[in-house]
Amino acid sequence: LDGLEDLLIANGHAFDTQDLDAIERTSKLGKLPVAQSRKKVFLFPPLTVPNMIYRNTGDLRFTEVGADWGFNSKNVSHGISLCDLDNDGDQDVVVSCLNSNVLVYRNNSTAPRVSVTLRGTGMNTRGIGARITVRGGPHIQSQEMIAGGRYLAGDEPLRTFAAGKASQLSIEVAWPSGTRSVINGAKPNHAYEIHEKNAQPAPTGAPAPATLFADASDRLTHVHTETPSDDFQRQPMLTRRLTESGPGVVVFDWDGDGADELFFGAGAGGNIAAYKTGPAGRLAKLTEPAFSQPLMGDALGLAGWVDAAGKRALLAAVSTHDFPEPVVPSLQVFHPGSAEPEVIELPSANQSDVGSVAVADVDGDGDLDVFVAGRGVPGRFPTPASSWLLRCGADGLKLDGGQAATFTNVGMVTAALFVPLDAEPLPELVLATEWGTVKVFKNRGGTFTDATKEWGLDQQPGIWQTLAAGDFDGDGRMDLLAGNWGLNSHLKHGTKRVPYLVHGDIGGDGFYDAVEARFELASRRLLPRHRMVTLELVFPFLRERFPTHRRYGSATLQQIFAGQLTGAKLIKASHLTSAVLLNRGEKFESRPLPIEAQLTPVMGASVADFDGDGSEDVFLSQNFFAVRVEDYRMDAGEGLLLKGDGQGGFEARFGHRSGIKVYGEQRGSAVGDFNGDGRPDLVVAQSKAKPHLFLNALGQAGLRVSLSGAPANALGQGATARVVYADGTKGPSRMIGGSTGRYSQSAAGQVLGAAKRIRAIEVAWPGGTTTRMNVADAAKPVVVEAK
Repeated sequence: LDGLEDLLIANGHAFDTQDLDAIERTSKLGKLPVAQSRKKVFLFPPLTVPNMIYRNTGDLRFTEVGADWGFNSKNVSHGISLCDLDNDGDQDVVVSCLNSNVLVYRNNSTAPRVSVTLRGTGMNTRGIGARITVRGGPHIQSQEMIAGGRYLAGDEPLRTFAAGKASQLSIEVAWPSGTRSVINGAKPNHAYEIHEKNAQPAPTGAPAPATLFADASDRLTHVHTETPSDDFQRQPMLTRRLTESGPGVVVFDWDGDGADELFFGAGAGGNIAAYKTGPAGRLAKLTEPAFSQPLMGDALGLAGWVDAAGKRALLAAVSTHDFPEPVVPSLQVFHPGSAEPEVIELPSANQSDVGSVAVADVDGDGDLDVFVAGRGVPGRFPTPASSWLLRCGADGLKLDGGQAATFTNVGMVTAALFVPLDAEPLPELVLATEWGTVKVFKNRGGTFTDATKEWGLDQQPGIWQTLAAGDFDGDGRMDLLAGNWGLNSHLKHGTKRVPYLVHGDIGGDGFYDAVEARFELASRRLLPRHRMVTLELVFPFLRERFPTHRRYGSATLQQIFAGQLTGAKLIKASHLTSAVLLNRGEKFESRPLPIEAQLTPVMGASVADFDGDGSEDVFLSQNFFAVRVEDYRMDAGEGLLLKGDGQGGFEARFGHRSGIKVYGEQRGSAVGDFNGDGRPDLVVAQSKAKPHLFLNALGQAGLRVSLSGAPANALGQGATARVVYADGTKGPSRMIGGSTGRYSQSAAGQVLGAAKRIRAIEVAWPGGTTTRMNVADAAKPVVVEAK
């Protein structure tokens, strides 16, 4: 009686019809006459498991307390009925059992409560189907009056609600007839019988409130495609398909005319899709000759870039993961008007494949250097991949051999981001890795060294998928948002088990294996996650060692693969929570995102002040469907807007309030003011589906800011901008045009929200200089020039 609904489970069965050994034995009997076939059920053992209670602890979290509450009988329990047997206003429990006496549980809670019964009109004398809502207690509580509806059982037509510390409550009944009864001033520890004959007509429903975003996806006409590829043929024990990680999206003024273009990645055999933005958010498809050629591999990481001579280009990391034989991946450079892209090969000793791209002036020489992340080693998941740093010079981009050792075997990098984290002007490099940590590389004079431990992130291995930078607590320092696999997948086993991967050529058959396991903290045992029917397809010798599934189920991974694990490696992913990493100066404070952000993998993230209140908000791309046959797809997200509070906290806003509803596999996302109204809009790419465009309809218009730098960095990529209010306080810092989320990049032109009247804007340029410019009219666009 704390105001949160708990979950009671009746367990047990006369026959465990899912017992794998019994299934195999009965299947060997072949087809039998009907009379004998019905007797096969007696070959199955009984299913003897205790009843359970999961106590609701809030935030969609539950704790099993059956033994503590005395509800753990191992009788074969069937029907559960809730009823007030002792007239004390709370719900007692009656459980019917097969071939055993009934179980009767008295509720001994002494917490204040209110009980409600109904007296309906006509034939529905108990008000079945009415919805009862109680307000004023510890939570808003709502229950429906039901008849039957439970397995082999039904409740007494009485509902009980927690009163908490309230002295009076409000009880509202929505009757099936459409009328409504309201009891105000209801007292705790009282029983109320509410009659429908006294009900009043329900008030006319208010129109649904307008949403923050309006869907304008019909302006985008292309569909992302993926060439079918069987990842499991190359690596049978792969945890999921790896060839469906894109696409990304980039918003970039490619031709330098002042209007942004939109670029979307594509799968092998497809074409990069490009659109030109026009007045009022109109989009026109571009027909550049370089984009008409089919891609040899997946175009994953995308970024806008300017060379040392001031010529603009689109960068695309082209994967070769689908090729049956090792092929060197490439970074392709698309210039406006060119018939074909420039191709820069990216060799590595372990034949790593490419993924994300990040752009910044890493050495302070005024031009933009490029980092290309190694996504993995085809056929050898989860072997760490190597990444590449390319320096910009008069003759274009060249591999930096001096930094090659730093990024050799750095990990399976899913996202890369250049961001200034400390007082030094040169940006740090942050990498999200899968089955690894979020890594930070300190930048001193253009030379990078691993500083992950210094920043406090070396003990948080996860399946990190994306990164985004933003000043979420308004202190002027750049924080990070790190998207992870979440808490709603087959890998999440609660706090008592930790997911592991054992990888290597197990069994010596030439295939690189990745066997999922879970480590039980209490027994200190490493157990397989897969059933034997799955593993024996790859490791036939298991059936000889374990003739029954029961023996296999009691064995540790070391016992199962005795003598076969020589040279195998062990890695874990103990942290699966998506989090915000608040910059506390040379150290991060990690805070989990709201529970709504943990229900599905976070595949991309974009930062902007979407509602214009002066605090940074975040959009999260969600969902992943490319799983194995035996696993369930992760589809609990529709794209989630997180409203920031300016203190590093967030509140989830679902689609009925935000207007963002994307039910497919969202990937890259990017922000730009596509219709020039001073509100940040949003574009979301999808795997194997059309992208979505959302125009900001209700946000408060902010200050439109663009930068004008030197020719080699004309858009000021890597700079940070911050508004100064009339009272001398400042808004959050915003980073300009680096990279954002998964394979993506937002527009260089920014919209800065305003909590107060804006007096000036400050820009910290990549070279270390600072410009302050007064703002006379915040409704007009501002261009800040480098001094």
